[in-house]
Amino acid sequence: MISDVGRCGWGSRGAWIGLLLSAGFEPARAVRLYLAFIDTVLGHAAMDAAALALAAHQREADRQAWAEVYRAVRPETYPALATVHDELHTMADSSFEDAVDLLLAALAARAPAAAGRAVTPSDA
Repeated sequence: MISDVGRCGWGSRGAWIGLLLSAGFEPARAVRLYLAFIDTVLGHAAMDAAALALAAHQREADRQAWAEVYRAVRPETYPALATVHDELHTMADSSFEDAVDLLLAALAARAPAAAGRAVTPSDA
């Protein structure tokens, strides 16, 4: 586990945890949810940095591999993969924005302060 206790300042950490507390999460839950969010962000940052450290021709080769390997999938064996094989090249791209959107939507839906009202994607 990566730990930066006290080394990066408390401002942003306090703001995020404060946001979760104001949404109605109990203190222990707010800390765990903050950790899940930050772990996701840091994990994506590490994966994206590793991908961007590759030479452009290596990144393109990865995209091509995703496209070519799955183009050979037999539809009768893997119908779902065969259906989306033309889109699988995007597996070489970052999913950071989608991951953050999903986490924010889940937090909004689970927030005790959201109880009794509809939660929309714009809330996240």
